[in-house]
Amino acid sequence: MANSKVFGGDAARQRAQKYAEQTGGLVIPLDELPRVAKAHFGLDLWDRKDGATYTHAVIVEAD
Repeated sequence: MANSKVFGGDAARQRAQKYAEQTGGLVIPLDELPRVAKAHFGLDLWDRKDGATYTHAVIVEAD
C-alpha cells in the first residue's frame, strides 16, 4: 500500500520535490495521471468543494 500527499498553488512542484526527497517518494504531475490511477491512490481531488486545485502529488511506498 502507498501513501500520498498532494500539493497545489505557487511552487507546488518545488514543494512536492522537497517532500519527495525527505520521504523517498515519487513526484507525479496530476495532469499526467489517468483518472483511475488518481482514484487508486486517493488523488481524485479535482472536484473539491473548497475549490482547491492540486497540481502535483508525491506517492510514498508504505513499509
